[in-house]
Amino acid sequence: MALALNGLFGKVTGKIGDFSVRNINGKTVIAARPKHFKMSMEPQSVNTRQKFAVTSAFSKVVSELPALNAIWSPKKPATTTARHSIFRSNFSLSSIQCPTVDNIITPYGSHWLPVMDVSINQEKLTGSLGPFNEQITIAYNETKVSINAVICLIGPKEADNNYYSIISLSKEVAEFDFSKQYGFEIDLSPEKGALIAKYNQIIIYLAVATKSTDNKIFHYSKPYSKISQ
Repeated sequence: MALALNGLFGKVTGKIGDFSVRNINGKTVIAARPKHFKMSMEPQSVNTRQKFAVTSAFSKVVSELPALNAIWSPKKPATTTARHSIFRSNFSLSSIQCPTVDNIITPYGSHWLPVMDVSINQEKLTGSLGPFNEQITIAYNETKVSINAVICLIGPKEADNNYYSIISLSKEVAEFDFSKQYGFEIDLSPEKGALIAKYNQIIIYLAVATKSTDNKIFHYSKPYSKISQ
């Protein structure tokens, strides 16, 4: 059982005796820790733990992109984080080995999809977006676009590499022309480019958000995903 206390202990996290303490949305949550725990090695339990680890890794990368974190945050209950919401929506979509092309980086609900195509190599991510104003109504102070990509690398070329790795890329475009097709490029760091070269298969997840001049998100696209060899 967990108990949420508002401000009693300030910002405290960690373990205290038989209890664990976390801070969620300004509230201190105290939960009892089990005194005895034996990990089940039944196949179903092992598969669930592996799927949990995969989804947790995917959710962490998605939540670390500021625009995506902001998109997911309004969807969360009062005592959870954006990362927890991402996890809940993605657990059933993950496999026990790695994320799948069905995983999502924006919540279900939006039907707007401006992405026409996207591709990646060891130097950059490139893609094209169709005219926004053909699908959504643009407000007078809606001036910016945030392009967000999560890249899942699967199937290492060398046996000593992890079976999958996940990286992220993003780009903010000010004074965006919503009436025209837009081609974009996002450069990869040498480290990310080298990591891509180590894998045989790539899944690209892409989502776009529109912003006001003060960075408030107006619209977000439905998730787009593509398998690239």
